[in-house]
Amino acid sequence: MFLTHPLIKPDTVELRKYQEAIIATSANKNTIVVLPTGLGKTLIAVIVAAHRLHKFSNSKVLFLAPTKPLAVQHAATFRQILNLMTDEISIFTSATPTNKREELWKNSKVILATPQTIDNEIMKKLNLEDVSFIVFDEAHKAVGNYAYGFIAGEYMKKAKEPLIMGLSASPSSDIEKISEISKNLFIDAVEIRTENDTDVKPYIMKVEEEWVKVELPEKFKGIRDNIAYLLKFYLKQLKDMNYIDTINLTNIGKKDLLGIQEIIRNDILSGNGNFDAASLVAKIIKLHYGLELIETQGIWTLYKYLERMNLQKGKGVKELFSDESMKKICENIKILYDAKTDHPKLDTILKILKEELSSSEDVKNKKILLFTQYRDTAEKIYEILTNNNLKCEKFIGQASRDNNKGMTQKEQVAALERFKNTDFNILIATSVAEEGLDIPKVDVVIFYEPIPSGIRTIQRRGRTGRMFEGKVIILMTKNTRDEGYYWSSISKERKMKEYLTKFQVSGKNGIEKEMQKKHAQQSILLYSNNNSDTNNNSDTNNNSDTNNNSDNKEDENYNKDNIINKDETNKNETNKDETNKNKTNKDETNKNGNKLITIYVDVRERNTEIFKILNEKANIVVKQLEVGDYILSEKVCVERKTAGDFLQSIIDRRLLDQAGNLARNFEIPLMIIEEGINFSARGIHPNAIRGAIASLATDFKICIIPTKNEEETAEMLIAIAKREQEEKKNHVALIGEKRAYTLNERQLLVVESFPNVSVVLAENLLRHFKTVKKIANAGVKALMKVEGIGLKKAEEIFKITHSEYKKEK
Repeated sequence: MFLTHPLIKPDTVELRKYQEAIIATSANKNTIVVLPTGLGKTLIAVIVAAHRLHKFSNSKVLFLAPTKPLAVQHAATFRQILNLMTDEISIFTSATPTNKREELWKNSKVILATPQTIDNEIMKKLNLEDVSFIVFDEAHKAVGNYAYGFIAGEYMKKAKEPLIMGLSASPSSDIEKISEISKNLFIDAVEIRTENDTDVKPYIMKVEEEWVKVELPEKFKGIRDNIAYLLKFYLKQLKDMNYIDTINLTNIGKKDLLGIQEIIRNDILSGNGNFDAASLVAKIIKLHYGLELIETQGIWTLYKYLERMNLQKGKGVKELFSDESMKKICENIKILYDAKTDHPKLDTILKILKEELSSSEDVKNKKILLFTQYRDTAEKIYEILTNNNLKCEKFIGQASRDNNKGMTQKEQVAALERFKNTDFNILIATSVAEEGLDIPKVDVVIFYEPIPSGIRTIQRRGRTGRMFEGKVIILMTKNTRDEGYYWSSISKERKMKEYLTKFQVSGKNGIEKEMQKKHAQQSILLYSNNNSDTNNNSDTNNNSDTNNNSDNKEDENYNKDNIINKDETNKNETNKDETNKNKTNKDETNKNGNKLITIYVDVRERNTEIFKILNEKANIVVKQLEVGDYILSEKVCVERKTAGDFLQSIIDRRLLDQAGNLARNFEIPLMIIEEGINFSARGIHPNAIRGAIASLATDFKICIIPTKNEEETAEMLIAIAKREQEEKKNHVALIGEKRAYTLNERQLLVVESFPNVSVVLAENLLRHFKTVKKIANAGVKALMKVEGIGLKKAEEIFKITHSEYKKEK
């Protein structure tokens, strides 16, 4: 029976049992909804949105999706179901003109947007207080520095009646990431259904899964073995530097190498690094990548990769290509490339596609979605299929690379429409098509390669079997990392379901217990490894990530009272209290009723540990600050630098300009330097470093505060802000809201506006000439007498001060 609701179009929605149960939970609690692809996650969000809009008639609903095509797709669903005017449902992306955004937001009841756009608008003071419901599509992205976490935090602080829903087919196989998603989105409840749940089983379409195995040709094996030998040679050098403890290729994955590269990079920035190690790990990463390409992709893709790599200018790349062993490897690859010898997967793909199309009773409407990780492979497959008169198109990301132009979001949407309309049979897609895109009837999904990510495997597989039975074909090269990736994805998918089921049954406490158990196991393993002669790592090749309802329910007239508000009368006060536990009081007070300090934070500092700590303990206002990184009061502004950044700012001469701006605008300018300065780093003479510090202290009166790390920096900022705001009662103000410039400061500003004149040169000029007038009247030779002014700068200043003004036509 159709659902009746004032904001839902008549005869539009029939809910399933599991959807009823999920709606009943998520209408009252911040909920993450985990459902297999094609089982109506978006519909659940639309129904809860209708409920919230009806309950809070002056409110809005915000639905966030990672890409514009997804936002457009969801907008169509909302318009199809909700009984709202067309212009009350708006799409809000980077393509939306800036001058129309405010009006669009004001006049809309439902906004479908990309997180980056909302992130930017929040920084411009977007008003979230009237948003009664926010949906985070592809909620597994709410980790790290992705905008979802920041938006959720701001929403819970500012909204009058907040409610959050996260949607995902595959959150994560990592217990810590599941916990992070839960924390970042303020989740109170999990509603998970798998293919095996009794209330879902009737709606699961059968998906046949077929594995097609191919042999790696002997010539490919020869190239692979040579790459592996050279890779081990370089790994041995890295081991001798104590960055790794094994050269066993099965125990070193891309993730491990990228982690080592980050450690080396940080060491260099802090002045303690090894540049030889940096070059070495760059070579290792490139060879490791080449090993994957020869095994899983083919000669074409590997050759194109080496072509691009050879054009790079880094030290590591030059050394790699000058290595005689590498030269021989490249020669052998070129021979196979010129002979048009390629991976047997390509012939197999062509054979499979021809068989699938020829065996179909309705070839015109047959839809096949072919996934590959690599754009070069997609190009090669496209070339082969078009040469064999198969109707196909590519679906790739937006980024352009070399001569390979990406697709705009408009082109992506158009390609999907053509595929839906059966203008062609085969869509060759990279990972951009894995998430969320609604292609109603895909008959066959083909994996060119297995992938080690449980999330991405679920998403790829979920493109078929949505409305009708489907088929998945996965190509695998025998005795290669293809096999390892397959078992890795299976293991991760199993772990993810286990963890989410525990979360659903035990709530947050269950997740916390699992994390404690994992950490305890890691501690035992660490102790064991430290006391053994061999180090065996697990999970080595990481790349790149029950609820039964009765079937016999008497009342099938599901109106807004008997589904959405099920038991709401009894639970209303309890749920309101639960929601408010996660919400900051509108008076900017903490849970004890004490007024929170306010800190202005520059937008570039938002993706730091400092920001996360401050956001928990203070009222944070994110702005694009013209001066400094943190404003703690009307008098105090802080510039934060790591030790590496401090030294780099001496080299590129930013330091004194930043110091001048800081000192001119705030009475108490501070500079925090993290991690400790190495006075022998970067080839800078120690006296130059001491001179810079002395200038900051004596010329600019800037107090320098050393801290060990970001956590200590955050605590220092809080301590200073409390002293300023609570003890001294100084309010917080941006530049322009505080004292007027002194005469000296105004004079400096005028002189600094001359071409290539820094704050130091401006002071030198004023000390020499005494007045701005004398500087303006000075000739080139007179200007060159000032320290730091050469012929070129003198001529530029003279030209500015002595040229006649002519209005440009």
